[in-house]
Amino acid sequence: MKRLSLIVLLTLISLVAYSQTKPKSKTKKSKTTASTSKSTSSAKTTTSTGSASVNNTALYQKWVNSFEDEKGDGIEVYRPEGYAFPPARGRKAIKFQKEGMVVRFDIGPADGQKIVMGQWERTKFGNTMKVTVQGAESGVYFLEVISVSKDILKVKRKSEI
Repeated sequence: MKRLSLIVLLTLISLVAYSQTKPKSKTKKSKTTASTSKSTSSAKTTTSTGSASVNNTALYQKWVNSFEDEKGDGIEVYRPEGYAFPPARGRKAIKFQKEGMVVRFDIGPADGQKIVMGQWERTKFGNTMKVTVQGAESGVYFLEVISVSKDILKVKRKSEI
């Protein structure tokens, strides 16, 4: 357990050091419009073409899986860190950073968290991103952003596009 704690600590330290030393890239920001409703499950941010956008700044935060909101259709639902979830034995999470880094917080042994580092990049499809993870969990998969706002993220995981 001490070894696992040390690995997690070193990973977090390297993540902080990386985020502080990497120069910020200049990217074009797309204009988005928000479609709002009293129900947060129907609130989403869309581009002028009507599809969810990977360019949305609401994406850049830590998202915690809200499996209570999932309907069994393959769409994963996430809420921002700090959301008032009911008790659970463990929840996976994911954090996207503007610089293209992604940190996955998988459920680990004893309901702890297992941190998986990687990168994400936009694909030629405006609402899909390619995620590449490293280490023992190495691999590539794609996330189609169904909708994103400051309160909810809905994605569909795909092995190919």
